[in-house]
Amino acid sequence: SLDNGGTIIETTNAVYELQYDGAVNVKWFGAKGTGLPEDDDTAVIQKAWDSGLKIDMSDGIYIVSKGSNDYCLNIPSGSNIIGDTDRHTIKLKDDSSPCKIVRIEPYATNVIIKGLNLDGNRDNQTPTAGEYESYMGLIGSNNLNDIKIEDCICSNIYGRSFVSNQSDTLGDDETTYADDVSFIGCKVINGGTKSFEMRRTSNSKIINCKVDTYGVPDDDGVTNGDNCSAFEASNSRNIQIEACSAIHRNTPWGVTARVTNGSSNITFNNIQGQGGRQFASLHGDDIILSNFIGKELGEVGVLIQSSSLGGNNRITLSNGTLLNPQNYGVSVSAIDTDNT
Repeated sequence: SLDNGGTIIETTNAVYELQYDGAVNVKWFGAKGTGLPEDDDTAVIQKAWDSGLKIDMSDGIYIVSKGSNDYCLNIPSGSNIIGDTDRHTIKLKDDSSPCKIVRIEPYATNVIIKGLNLDGNRDNQTPTAGEYESYMGLIGSNNLNDIKIEDCICSNIYGRSFVSNQSDTLGDDETTYADDVSFIGCKVINGGTKSFEMRRTSNSKIINCKVDTYGVPDDDGVTNGDNCSAFEASNSRNIQIEACSAIHRNTPWGVTARVTNGSSNITFNNIQGQGGRQFASLHGDDIILSNFIGKELGEVGVLIQSSSLGGNNRITLSNGTLLNPQNYGVSVSAIDTDNT
């Protein structure tokens, strides 16, 4: 059938095709955008996104819910989805079980997502102990390529807000890494465990992004808050993070800039962070942290740890300011200091 539910309608005797110029309004597919729980727009938004057309998220609050998968909405390869964060919101339904609000499908290429506004509806979810990290915002998958995410917002998410590749079941096989993923001009408001995470990803960047408070309760049952980060590279290669800032909520945990063991060639430049246990935790090879400011810090300004990659473990800090950390400005742990 030619019928796509929006721009092409097929009846018994005829096929009607809407003539239009520019992007297609998601409401042409039947989305209501009333914000009422009885007007769940998940199915019609998915129909619009599956059409292969450039979709405009028109004015409204669109309620979405989890189906049989672990996500509400799926973005196919080749998608071009635009919106204005001041005009629309895609909001997770009250009392939803843990899920991703939006997932980019595995092997997707040439995807543009601009101005999408996601709301995890945090105050109306009831996670049990250990479920915080399973509530997620805009999440990538394995083997992505050429993914541009610009001027988007994730708010009120308990777990991860923006993640490049969340395909944990595939392990750290580099043949499954996402590649050429960019987060540009995006924002996290009232975030949870991870705000921006380059995970199992290569040749990618986070530019001019902002985190306006993040963190989770200290007694959530799994993370204990210590796993919270604003900008993180995890098992990733060749990542640029630049012109970004973050504020941690009033808990003793969290870190603005984190590199986990297994990562290499990670560059942070012009980063500002307020609050948290540390400003930076660096654990990998060939890491550069420059032009940074950390204030109202907890135990340590910058924590440097050893790498298991077998590389040179070179870590460079330059032109930085750390204001009043409680214990140490820079702490070096179990590392060859000749290469630091």
